[in-house]
Amino acid sequence: MKLKTTLGSVMCAALLASSAEAAYPSCTRPPTSQDKDAAKGLHQTAKQYFAKALYDQAVARWTEAYTFDCNAHIFLVNIGNSYEKLGQGDKAIEAFRLYVTRSGAEADPGIVEKVKNLEAAAAANAAPPPPDKVAGDGRVGTSGAGDGKPDGAGDGKPDGAGDGKSDGTGGGKPDGTGGGKPDGTDAASEPLIDPALLPWLVVGGGGALALTGGILLGVGTVNASDARKRCTLPGGACPPEVAESGTQANLLKGVGGGVLGLGVAAIGGGLAWHFLSGDPAEAAGTGEPPATKATSRSTWQVAPIVAGDFVGASAFGTF
Repeated sequence: MKLKTTLGSVMCAALLASSAEAAYPSCTRPPTSQDKDAAKGLHQTAKQYFAKALYDQAVARWTEAYTFDCNAHIFLVNIGNSYEKLGQGDKAIEAFRLYVTRSGAEADPGIVEKVKNLEAAAAANAAPPPPDKVAGDGRVGTSGAGDGKPDGAGDGKPDGAGDGKSDGTGGGKPDGTGGGKPDGTDAASEPLIDPALLPWLVVGGGGALALTGGILLGVGTVNASDARKRCTLPGGACPPEVAESGTQANLLKGVGGGVLGLGVAAIGGGLAWHFLSGDPAEAAGTGEPPATKATSRSTWQVAPIVAGDFVGASAFGTF
């Protein structure tokens, strides 16, 4: 077995060497000054790509630079580092090994050692897994996982992923995926707010709006009445400052009335939602959405009413 592994490693190295020679051809002529300038420009571009984690682009530029200056073997180291970043270890080893070969005695000892380490790691990863053996308490276990019981992942109980309970993925309870509940649902999928509380949240929000609108309406009404009392000029005309105060008071009344109307409408809508939606649990059990049956028999509409100094809401429905 050891001889077969060694032969396989030698054959793999030979194939890598031949492919490297094809990808990075050796020099056929000395590079000119123009070639070296072009290589330097491509080298700077490749460095920028590498800094931005665009490693495939960096490989392409350094490979092109090496075709211009085939004596700059350091480009092969840069290519190998880029392939390492890309997770392509075989191509990284190919570039590093070619650098060592072509640099000869001038090769960086650190790169030489790196090649040896990468080759050893690649050989270890390529080695076949050990055969199944008896482990733990003597029962047959796949590669001795767990305590040696059949499919003994985890603590070795049947299908014991997680804590080893029956089908115990997640919490280990029956069908216990996620939070381990009997129906397999995850606690994170549950709604943050009870659906039964939503109508009351609408009612509460409507109450806050109605209160705010009522205060604004009251203040505006008082200010408008006060402004009218101060219009003492002939013909009931108002001084400019009193007229401006009355205008602002009427605007405040209008805003307050609108907010009050929206609040009353929200209160009526929330109450209608609550009383006409039916039981959410019953709807969930029948597979129908809440209020499907109720809304088929009943309809409600709530609308604000603003007229002069009167603000209110109207509600009507059919049963």
